[in-house]
Amino acid sequence: MNRIRAFVAVCLFSLVLSSANAQDYRGKVQGVVADSSQAVLVGAKVSLANDKTGIVSVKETNASGRYFFDLVDPGEYTISVEAAGFSKFVQQNMSRAE
Repeated sequence: MNRIRAFVAVCLFSLVLSSANAQDYRGKVQGVVADSSQAVLVGAKVSLANDKTGIVSVKETNASGRYFFDLVDPGEYTISVEAAGFSKFVQQNMSRAE
């Protein structure tokens, strides 16, 4: 079975709200899902699970293989990626700094 390679970019900084000039403690998780030949996977199911609360958010990759989770609370997360014809990819202990 083919393997998925997930490139994950985790933003570990506070976002600044331009309208209120206030800080938001939440961040974002984004990345690209590609196979071993670097071909992007469209429509792959990406799950982001908060290890403490058990809350899971699910997104699908777009036409560029990209996914995006916004307003991610600080904590530890597990991200998993599933696509037809590929083995499941799981990355545990991803931290979003407080």
